[in-house]
Amino acid sequence: MVRNAYVASLLVAALAGTPALAVQLTNRDANEQKVTITEKSASREIVMKPSETLDGICNGGCTMQLAGGEEYVFDGNERLSIEENIIFLDEPAEAPPEEPKK
Repeated sequence: MVRNAYVASLLVAALAGTPALAVQLTNRDANEQKVTITEKSASREIVMKPSETLDGICNGGCTMQLAGGEEYVFDGNERLSIEENIIFLDEPAEAPPEEPKK
């Protein structure tokens, strides 16, 4: 029984230390933007207000499409912004650097 509790606590600790992969999207335009997100064959539409930021969308890769029709493909690990009706890659979210071995 103690062994099972030990294994479970190691699993929880390992999962807590793993960074979550998800897209962060910010609307830097002065007007609302309608974004269609397709993830695993399921589509949804969101309307973003000016200066609004959404975290945790597109967890495992997806495509995004703005009202203009241009389609963008992401792996689910990026920080993005909408500017002048175009989605820009601000930076890929990177895994934390490994600690030096002692």
